[in-house]
Amino acid sequence: YNSKIPPVIKEFEGRDMVEVQEGGAKCVFVPGFRVPLMLQKSDGGFGYDSTDMAALKYRLSEVSASRLVYITDFGQGDHFKLCFAAAERIGWLDDDGSAKEKKRLMHIGFGTVMGEDGKRFK
Repeated sequence: YNSKIPPVIKEFEGRDMVEVQEGGAKCVFVPGFRVPLMLQKSDGGFGYDSTDMAALKYRLSEVSASRLVYITDFGQGDHFKLCFAAAERIGWLDDDGSAKEKKRLMHIGFGTVMGEDGKRFK
């Protein structure tokens, strides 16, 4: 999804939703969340936030998915809540009148993935 990240950032910038932090990181602050969604790191790189937002945009817009279910480690729940809230805030879940049902995003957490050392896998 790396090639899809810059257009997602531009879309958020075009809606005046991006705040450039000291050092140059591009963040979206979503009401109700303590941490921002980091669309681009201060070194210009991309992380999980930017990749997951590009994947959401692709699946909702290009694949025309009406329901996305993410099944991951329980610890990813807050991350996906933030991504889903940002997607809703920018309007990616809005009904354009052609959909048979409202677009829905869901995360299902199943526990914690542990490494061979018995510690949480990162």
